[in-house]
Amino acid sequence: MRKITERSVNAFFNGEKYACDNMSINIDMFDDNDRVMRLHGNVIAWIKNSLLTISDCGWETNTTKDRLNGILDHLSKGYIFQKDYVWYYQPIKGDAKRFNGSMEIKLWLI
Repeated sequence: MRKITERSVNAFFNGEKYACDNMSINIDMFDDNDRVMRLHGNVIAWIKNSLLTISDCGWETNTTKDRLNGILDHLSKGYIFQKDYVWYYQPIKGDAKRFNGSMEIKLWLI
């Protein structure tokens, strides 16, 4: 995992603002639990009402995959990998399934 991924994921889950190069983390000014992670201005992850959504925003790049995997790793929720130009999600238990651009994860505590 790249250092920028590690720092941005930590800021995202700690509710801290962060900006470096192509990454930014913002906190909703109305609710401290609402958070947004942007890569090149695209919202690739957000938390709203204890629901985390991750998305590739149509950009299946190694950098996007690294950022999303940083989030999944932080939560111990598996990882995304690529095989023959197709993205797949591998949960901790069970079979890999095609990653269709986004997924939601219920967060009990943030």
